[in-house]
Amino acid sequence: MDNPRLQPPTRRSLVSSTDIFLALVSKELHVKYKRSVLGFFWSLATPLALAAVYLFVFVHVYRVPQEDFALFLLTGLLPWQFFQMATVAATNSLVDNAPLIRKVYFPRPLLPIGAVAANLVTFMGGLGVLMLILLATGRPLWLGLHWLVVALVLQTALCVGISLALSVWNVYFRDIAQVIGIFLLVLFFLTPIVYDVTMVPAAFRALAWVNPLAPIMETYRAALFEVRTPDLGLLAAGAAEAAGALALGYLVFRRLSPRIPKEL
Repeated sequence: MDNPRLQPPTRRSLVSSTDIFLALVSKELHVKYKRSVLGFFWSLATPLALAAVYLFVFVHVYRVPQEDFALFLLTGLLPWQFFQMATVAATNSLVDNAPLIRKVYFPRPLLPIGAVAANLVTFMGGLGVLMLILLATGRPLWLGLHWLVVALVLQTALCVGISLALSVWNVYFRDIAQVIGIFLLVLFFLTPIVYDVTMVPAAFRALAWVNPLAPIMETYRAALFEVRTPDLGLLAAGAAEAAGALALGYLVFRRLSPRIPKEL
């Protein structure tokens, strides 16, 4: 059990969870962009650099017959960067804030959730720039905004669920922070980011239903790049997987969190 001295004597002594959450998100953003001239525009640097590399490989070397391939890539790379950065930051959130956890009582799930939220703010900035570019190409994005909201909600729920589990596991097994890098590398190529889900051979198509990121990426592409209705069957599977990840992450965190101060 937790150290009793860390428990709040009365409800009045607790700072509002909302205030704590906003403070944690603000801190994450402040640390991330401290002394930075370009600020959140750095969040576009990685996907733009990757898009340039893949553009050269797939257009000039393999000659993939995909129209507007650069925009096709960006609609997958930006959401992926959100998932990657949020997962890594949230995995380390409890360990990195060990002194705070030992000294102050507050709802500990706010740490990994705050890390996800901070990266969501960054992602929204980059997404806004991408949408302006897509609008300039003549795409009627307003027709697919509802699907964009669906993709955002599902990806955020998935990120929170995975982050809750990984952050608390990382307290007990510090190898988690190292394994996550390998996991993300493999997941990147198993997810339709640099290729369309319809390009996956029929024998491996089931992977698109098992991987919860696949329907999310397909929904982003449908809403932003192609402005159409996504595969509703695949989307339903992704929604169920995201909800399952959120529930599982919560249960894992709740089960393991009581001993966090001692383990840190």
